[in-house]
Amino acid sequence: MRNKTYKIISLMMVAFSLGFAVVFNFFSSASDYYAYAVSSTANQKGFVTDGLTYITDQINEDITIKTDKYTYGRFSMWTALYKYIVTESDNSNTCYYYALIESSIDSEGKVGSNRFFRNKILEISLDFYSNSDNFAIVNYTPESSNSTTSSSVSLGINGSVSLDASGPSVTLGGSIAYEKTETYDTVNLVTHKYTLENNHKQLSFIFNFTNWKDGKMIAPNIGLVQERMAVIFAIYDYSEEDDYILSIVTTATIFKDAKWPLTNATLSDSVEHTYLND
Repeated sequence: MRNKTYKIISLMMVAFSLGFAVVFNFFSSASDYYAYAVSSTANQKGFVTDGLTYITDQINEDITIKTDKYTYGRFSMWTALYKYIVTESDNSNTCYYYALIESSIDSEGKVGSNRFFRNKILEISLDFYSNSDNFAIVNYTPESSNSTTSSSVSLGINGSVSLDASGPSVTLGGSIAYEKTETYDTVNLVTHKYTLENNHKQLSFIFNFTNWKDGKMIAPNIGLVQERMAVIFAIYDYSEEDDYILSIVTTATIFKDAKWPLTNATLSDSVEHTYLND
């Protein structure tokens, strides 16, 4: 009887330990990761959608880029996935997947009298996989530019988008519209699109901060800079059996400009969101 009681107590202690570990891990990671999973978030982020079916969204906020000694800054990423199915004239279906993204970088600025932290690179990369042999990246915005702009942007499959002084508004289905972030002549964008083997399509947005090495301690060289973008993928001859995996990664790079005899340094960190059909 004594052995049986000892076994029961031991099992209860193990179960309690496992349960505590699960709860602790959840709350320790919750500060860096939130799953919003509500369709209204896109509107709050400045995106207007019409006729699209919301799938889900994810967010990571204020991820700290740091070493044991110094905090370089923070970065964030919010993403959402929508879809829009079109029946073609031959009665086949095309499924369009809309990836909406808002990423940010936020360098620490001047720290003390001899350290200066500046934004260097903000890169957003997407990798779309499908088991279908007939799919493509059909549209995306923004495109490569010598500077980021503040004009309205529209992107769609079916119909047009109206834009006026009050901001973007969608009038027909299968479209999105959004306001770009602030204008910076010193933030240049380069986009790259790739088709890889094993059914992968890749696209990257690389925002280069041209004054990262010796720029004044003013925006956008330092502080918070947000960038928005949208990408449309299409699976042709679509059926419910078509699988996909979408990976979206934001990488933020911040430069530490230190006065001699201290040394300069560059530090990067990344976060990934993954979407797949069940």
